[in-house]
Amino acid sequence: MKYNIAKEYYELFSIFSPDFPEFLHEFLEAKSLKRLADIGQNCGTEYTKFFNYKFEANRLWHSIWVALIIWNFTHDKKQTLAGLFHDISNSIFSHAWDYLLWDVQTQEAAEFYITDILQNDEKIMELLEKYHISIEEVNDYTKYPIADNKSPKLSSDRLEYTLDGGIYLWYKTFEEVKRMYDDLVILKNENGEQELGFQTKSIALEFAKLSLLNDSSCFSSFESHISMSFLSEILRVSIQEKIVSFSQLYNIWEADFIQKIYTSKNKKVIQMWEFFIKMEKYELFKKEPQTSKYYVYSKTKKRYINPLVLTIDGAKRVSQIDSDFKSKVGEHLGAQEKWIEVDYEYKWN
Repeated sequence: MKYNIAKEYYELFSIFSPDFPEFLHEFLEAKSLKRLADIGQNCGTEYTKFFNYKFEANRLWHSIWVALIIWNFTHDKKQTLAGLFHDISNSIFSHAWDYLLWDVQTQEAAEFYITDILQNDEKIMELLEKYHISIEEVNDYTKYPIADNKSPKLSSDRLEYTLDGGIYLWYKTFEEVKRMYDDLVILKNENGEQELGFQTKSIALEFAKLSLLNDSSCFSSFESHISMSFLSEILRVSIQEKIVSFSQLYNIWEADFIQKIYTSKNKKVIQMWEFFIKMEKYELFKKEPQTSKYYVYSKTKKRYINPLVLTIDGAKRVSQIDSDFKSKVGEHLGAQEKWIEVDYEYKWN
């Protein structure tokens, strides 16, 4: 089965897992998972002019690769399926929806409806019964530390989007990605939990710096924050203007939503969307601007990773053995938050 993945990305399958288990193929026939193919991995920022992504990744690819990473290290069906399902309840534009639900700091609102989505997908429920797996065993990947854990630890989810981001943001080669991935093992962290970590200091540091670069320059950047915030307003106004309903945002494709905007002939929403896709500049202010233009405060979730690395004294965080990385993390976390304004006249209501 093909998954509508750019041919350049297929190499990640063999990197993340030497085998692709048959049960995953079966679950990928489910409508709820297929829908993720049209939900961008970059939360709508790919529609703006702020970033020059090499490829346009999506939530289906990400979900498959997270599942394969978990399978590679655990060979556990339940953990693997929990990883596969972790984004299944994402609305269109993914974490931009979290902004609408005032969940900018944790960005976990997109996961609220996982159980509902699973229960309402006949194919998924049929297959769970076939494999004697209960929904409670796969509806929350935070139960499994290899799949997910507390930031800034390394989990399969964060590992995938960091390596993936290295490719489409910074044009890293598959050889570089494979070298980092092949150095990983399961270690015990400071809390006595299992956690993915590196065997080699130089590779661990390379990965840690990549995660910090991804976060500071993209994931939690001013550009990403203003993009997702403005997009969340487009979603809010679209619901308010009855172009779409709240529930539809969990069932339609991004392309369907964009089409609905234009077929609605709603001048306000069309104008907002067209401004959004041309968005390429903003202004920063230390104090809240007194303006009629659209603006937002820059405080948002940080996604850098401080991974474990094996030393002669046991597993240590990279920040414990490299003072320069520790300093850079401090600078990243201590960076002054500002107000971000774009040149769009907006009446709040």
